[in-house]
Amino acid sequence: MELNEVRKLFSGRGIELKEKGNEFWCSIIPENIIEILKKLKEGGITDLILISSMDMMETIDVVYHFSFDENERYSLNIRVPLHREKPEIESITSVYPAAMILEREAFEMVGINFKGHPDLRKAFLDESSPETPLRRGK
Repeated sequence: MELNEVRKLFSGRGIELKEKGNEFWCSIIPENIIEILKKLKEGGITDLILISSMDMMETIDVVYHFSFDENERYSLNIRVPLHREKPEIESITSVYPAAMILEREAFEMVGINFKGHPDLRKAFLDESSPETPLRRGK
């Protein structure tokens, strides 16, 4: 997928795409995640690099990080703010199977429920570890 195609995908959807050097950032609502990611994958953005999650105090944010173009010079970062009291979003494992372990980590560390995840359970910490250790002031 070329730069102009990425811009075109987000234009007209009420989504602001911000460019910072070789990085593209946007925020979307949770309900749009599968539709957007399917279009990205169909357009050739196949490299999911990372899923990060952060407790922003008012929201729990999940950010999907992708690289694109044949030389991996550009990155696309899609931020999705979730309700703090019930942070949940559709699992993207049906679109990007590599998300399997990354979603499990976000579930374990900040408590995001990835609806439809085929195996949502702790990935790294043992049972005696505190629940959601990266959540602030629960």
